Amino acid sequence: MTDHTAIRYIVTSDHGFIYKRDKLHESDKIDGLNCKDNFVNKRFILSGEPIRADGIECLGFSTILGNDDTKSVTVPAGANIFKAPGGGQNYVHGGASPQEMLIPVIDVKTLKGHMETKPVTDVIKATTYKLFFISEDNEKISN
Repeated sequence: MTDHTAIRYIVTSDHGFIYKRDKLHESDKIDGLNCKDNFVNKRFILSGEPIRADGIECLGFSTILGNDDTKSVTVPAGANIFKAPGGGQNYVHGGASPQEMLIPVIDVKTLKGHMETKPVTDVIKATTYKLFFISEDNEKISN
């Protein structure tokens, strides 16, 4: 009898942050972009509508994901942060590139035990994965 115990791995990677020793000045903080429908974080804003202002980059989810999602993500164009309550203001990103703004997380669930597998051929196809992003509030924010 084979033991088919479920095994779960969570794989992630992060390049880290830039730490600024000096306290951030008010001029390092981008203000005035808060509204009740926006999710505002020091390093990004999720919104239902595009945000246009100096010193920021706004990307539509539809452009990033190639779908018809109308939400947008806005990030500082440089090492500034959005004005938001809480600590951690000395940890900043180095711009608006995806590798600076996204942390990949892969949730792998397998069964423990030996299983025979066959190599991929023109008849046997490779595995396909469906991936999506979720917010800190466990809301699915992409397709």
